[in-house]
Amino acid sequence: MRAAPIAALALVSSVAWGAPDYAPASSEWNGLSKLLEESRSAGCEMEPSATLDWSALEANDVLWFVYPRAAIEPDKLERWLKAGGRVVIADDFGAATQALQVLGIRRGHPSFEAPDTELGRYDHNPNLPVAHLRWQSELGHSTPVLVANHPASFETATPATFEFAPGAALVVEGRVAQGHFVAIADPSVFINNMLEIDGNRAFAHALVEHTCRAGQDKIHLFTQTFTARGEPRANLPAAPKTDSAFGQFNKKMADVNSSLKTALGDPRSLYALASATALVALLLLAGAFPSRNEIRDRWTRVGRLLAPGIDERHPLAGLPWDYALPAGIVREEALGRLENALGEKIDFDYLGPQALLQKVSALFGPLAGQRAAELWRILHKIRWRTVDGEIMPDERVGRRTLIRMHQLATALFESLDENPNASREV
Repeated sequence: MRAAPIAALALVSSVAWGAPDYAPASSEWNGLSKLLEESRSAGCEMEPSATLDWSALEANDVLWFVYPRAAIEPDKLERWLKAGGRVVIADDFGAATQALQVLGIRRGHPSFEAPDTELGRYDHNPNLPVAHLRWQSELGHSTPVLVANHPASFETATPATFEFAPGAALVVEGRVAQGHFVAIADPSVFINNMLEIDGNRAFAHALVEHTCRAGQDKIHLFTQTFTARGEPRANLPAAPKTDSAFGQFNKKMADVNSSLKTALGDPRSLYALASATALVALLLLAGAFPSRNEIRDRWTRVGRLLAPGIDERHPLAGLPWDYALPAGIVREEALGRLENALGEKIDFDYLGPQALLQKVSALFGPLAGQRAAELWRILHKIRWRTVDGEIMPDERVGRRTLIRMHQLATALFESLDENPNASREV
């Protein structure tokens, strides 16, 4: 971090009314050129726009409002989110106040001015308060702290992902029906000067990956003033799909198969063959799970690998690998489905089986609650850690444990889609 530009931030409000502020093409300290670079490096196109046509939005469109000076129409935003849209709103001066209210967020006072709180400061600069990670979401894994510059703060009943102090949030994420939003109380987190801070840049990169599928989606970036027209569609048309990850995996498997046939005739290739086979085993098991974006009412493809006796018949049987990777996927899919069904974020570490049972039972009936609680008991017996942004068990997971986890998860997902009075046995 260059000392001179950061010092300058303390003397300049995060928003001045000059044209260069938040200019997407600007490489000046207050421009957004580095944000666009991060988006490109994450495989997503970020296109600055001055016109928002709600009627033209499709499932592969993502909206980012970074310091909006035009109002975001709350009713249209809500309808678009309910249809499955994704949005990022970074606002500290209040243009998005009504839109944020739809998301259950109220703009508070600038946190760094609160005399009764002890806030961390970046480089001891009173104008650069530090927000700490409070919720271990996918986005929260990016960095333990975020540095803000003359920020506002948010008040919300939703647990904050990053907060300055209790009741003073910097980043809040959540769902509205099928849609997903991330709200940030300081747009200057994204300006070039602030992205020189490693944690801020890591957060920006993670936010792009969190809201945009690489190679499939487009981010529409709105800064300063913009015009809006049209009405959101009730149902977003399906996004054009590239070859699925599972399809790409099968193609790679064909290439691996061809290579292995060649290697079988060469004794010098035995070590490489063993390594490749172990990798294939791991990929086979991981590929049996649908991605979060592809999951639907039925979630049973992993059952093909877990059926009784299949281990013994499988050509890769007997290899020294466990079920850690799919166990992590079971946990994350269960967490995502439950959050979507309950309409709230779930803190895995603090929500116990009994509390989850009560929440699920109240909305989906006692059977769904029982399934959720039993799955939660198994998951909470496992020690978890984060590896390269992915949740993984910090211990071996046996085949029987994974089978039971899968059975409960599949049954739970069915219960969430059924009548709350369903009474099928676990």
